[in-house]
Amino acid sequence: MTNAKPTNANMDFSCINIGVKALSFFEKENLSSFEAANSVLREKTGIAIFFEGEDDFIKFKQTLKINQNIVSENHAEYGDYQTNQRLASSICICLKGKCINPEILIEPTCGKGSFIISAIQSFDSLQQIYGIEIQKKYLWQLKFELLEHFFVLLH
Repeated sequence: MTNAKPTNANMDFSCINIGVKALSFFEKENLSSFEAANSVLREKTGIAIFFEGEDDFIKFKQTLKINQNIVSENHAEYGDYQTNQRLASSICICLKGKCINPEILIEPTCGKGSFIISAIQSFDSLQQIYGIEIQKKYLWQLKFELLEHFFVLLH
């Protein structure tokens, strides 16, 4: 469903807010490799590539063990403003009201994914989503938001 290539090489998962359902999923599943994790997540959610490699998978598993999942940075001082969920939802509702119902969404600066999450909730015809983001931690935040969204639908 989503494809993105972030530019940052080292990921610190302790700065990502991982929801309860996603944490529960990873605690229950005994995923031995990033390939196995990607396969299960692709099947359950449609996310094409969740873990980019074994290094990300190992770092993520280590973060789960030490249980540090707090977002504490604010990048507004660098001109980095995240669209809040309410605004993104309002825009999608407005577009739907104008009979716009896309099959493909391209979000060139997806950040933490407010527009992507709102589009998934608003547009039944979506078949593919491409999220592009240079801040790797935001892309990870989006991935975990998508997991939460899909896990709510599965239960």
